[in-house]
Amino acid sequence: MTGRERLPNRRQCESFEVSHAGQRFAASAGYYRDGRPAEIFLSSDRPGSATEAIARDAAILVSISLQYGAALETIREALTKDHDGSPATAIGAALDRLKERAS
Repeated sequence: MTGRERLPNRRQCESFEVSHAGQRFAASAGYYRDGRPAEIFLSSDRPGSATEAIARDAAILVSISLQYGAALETIREALTKDHDGSPATAIGAALDRLKERAS
C-alpha cells in the first residue's frame, strides 16, 4: 500500500458549479504542485440535506483516494453511469468537469 501524499500548505485551487438531477452544487478542487488533482469539495444549494451529506462524503472519499495515489480517470470511470453514459451522481458530474477543465 502506498502512503498518503501530503498536500502543500498553499496550493492551486479552482471553484466551479455543477448541476446534477436538477440540483446545483458548488465544487472546489485543490492540486499538487505538478498539476495533479489532490482534493475535491462539494456542497449543495440545500445545506443540511441528505443529498448534500452524500455529496460531501463522496468528495472526501475521492480526495483520500487521490492522496493515496488513485488516478482521477480510474475513479471517474469506476463511478456509476446513467443509461446514456452520463454520470449518475453529483460527484461523477464534478469529476467529469475536472477532466474537461484539464483537457
